[in-house]
Amino acid sequence: MMEEADKLEKYQYNPYIPKVQIIIDYNKQKMIVLDNGTGMNYEILTKYFLNIGKSYYQSDEFLYQSKDYHPIGTFGIGFLACFMLSNHVSVETKHYLEKEGFTIELESDSEFVCKKNKVDLIRDSGTAVILNLESVFQVFDENAENIKTFVDRTFLDQGVQVQFIIVDAARKTEELNLKKYEERNQGAIVLDSYLNGISASLELQSDTIKISRKLSELCVESMNERQEFYEYNSAEHRICSRDLEGKDLGNYINGNQMMVIKIEGVREEEKAEYEEWRKWNTELIFTPKEMQKTIYFPVKYDEALLKYCKDGSHFWNGSGAQWYTVISRFHKIKPSHENKRLESILKECKILTTALYDVELGIFPLIKAGKERYAEFTDAVYLGNGEKENETYWHGIRLENGGFEIDAEIIGVIIGDCVVNITRNDLIPNVARNDLPADEKRKVEEAIKRAMYQYMMDKMTDLELKSAIQLFVDERYPLNNPYYLKK
Repeated sequence: MMEEADKLEKYQYNPYIPKVQIIIDYNKQKMIVLDNGTGMNYEILTKYFLNIGKSYYQSDEFLYQSKDYHPIGTFGIGFLACFMLSNHVSVETKHYLEKEGFTIELESDSEFVCKKNKVDLIRDSGTAVILNLESVFQVFDENAENIKTFVDRTFLDQGVQVQFIIVDAARKTEELNLKKYEERNQGAIVLDSYLNGISASLELQSDTIKISRKLSELCVESMNERQEFYEYNSAEHRICSRDLEGKDLGNYINGNQMMVIKIEGVREEEKAEYEEWRKWNTELIFTPKEMQKTIYFPVKYDEALLKYCKDGSHFWNGSGAQWYTVISRFHKIKPSHENKRLESILKECKILTTALYDVELGIFPLIKAGKERYAEFTDAVYLGNGEKENETYWHGIRLENGGFEIDAEIIGVIIGDCVVNITRNDLIPNVARNDLPADEKRKVEEAIKRAMYQYMMDKMTDLELKSAIQLFVDERYPLNNPYYLKK
C-alpha cells in the first residue's frame, strides 16, 4: 500500500501511515485485527482468499505488477489459523480502488460462506478479521495482557504502527513498541555483512582462543591445584617429571591429535589419613579431593590403546579432549603385565597403590597455530555460560522451534544468545510456520558459524593464528554455502 499511496491524491497532503490495530472489545465480545492496507476486491477474495492452497501473492496477477513488496504468504493457508482461535470468523475488506467493501462470515463446520455488501470498521481501505472473544480468551488464559505479550514476543518491528486497544466502559489505546531485530540481542556482534539474505546477531561471550605451548597448558584443570606432568619412556618403562613443550611435545602429535594418560589417586604422604578415613567410609567410591593429586603424561598415538577403554568418551570443561575410562574405582583390578607396569608408574609418581585411583586416556584434537603452539577444538561439548535465548524470525515473524544452537568448536570461544531474521524469499519455513526445513537450517547454521569465525579473523593481528583458523574454517564450512556472502 505504501507504493500505491504515493499515486493517490487523498494522500498528497496527509501521508499514508501503515497501521495495524488489535482490538479487544468486551462490549461486543469480539477480538478484531484491523489493518489499513490495500484490502481485497471480489476477484481476489473468491479466486485466492477463499480458495485454500492458492496465494494471491504467488499469482501472475500480482507478480506482473512488479511491486517492491515481499509478502510472506506462500501456501495460501495462513487464514485457516483463525479457526484455531474461533469457530466463527468474519472478514471485512475494502479495496483501495473500490468504492464499496463487503463482509464475509465463515463457520469452521460449514462449507457455506455468507457475503454482505457492507463494512462497519473500514473507512478508506484495509481488512479486518473478527473473532469470538470468548474462544480467543480460552487460548490466552482469559487475559488480554497475554495477547499483548504474544504479539510482542512473536513479531519484530517492520515499520508498521501497531496499536493495542481495549474497549469496555471506556476506550484505552496503547502503542506497542515492537523491537527491531538488532534490539533483540543488544551488545551482540552483528554478522549481516557476511551473510546472504540473513541477519544474525551473536553474543560473543569470549573470543580469546586458548593457545597452549606446554603439556600443562593443554591439560589445565581450574578446579585442581595438585597437577603434575611427566614424560614416559616406553622403551625403559620409566617415567620422569617433565612439562613437555616445543618439539618434545610435538613428537607426540599425530596429524592433529595427541593421546594423554591421566591418573588421579591418593598421594603417598596421605596414607595414614586415607586409611583412617577408609575405616569409616567403606562403601564410598570416591576419595576426598584434598588427599588426591593428578598426573598427566603423553603417549605415542595408537588407536589400539582404545581397546583398554571401558566406556564411551566424556569431557571436562576447559579442554577439547575426549576422555575414556581405562581403570576406575568401579572396576576390580586383575593382576596382569600392564597393571604391574601401572603400579610401577604410580609408585614413581608417589601415588598410593592400595587406594582408589582412576586412569583415563584423553585424545586431544589440535590446530597447529604457528611455531610450537596449539589451539584445541571439539565437536561434542557445549562450553557456553548459562541458558541461551536463541530466536529465529522469518520476515519479522518468530519461528517457535527455529532457534539456532550456535556453539563454537574452538576452545576459548564462548557463544551466548543468537538472534536471526531471515529476509530472503527463497528460504521458506515449513507449513506449520514454526521451523525451517532441516537441510536448509543446517546450511544457515553453518553460514552463521563461518561468519562468526570470519568476524573474529578480521580482527586478528596474530597472522599465524589467523592463517591456522582460516584453514580450519575453510575445511569445515565451504564457501559455496548459499547463505554465506562471498567477498
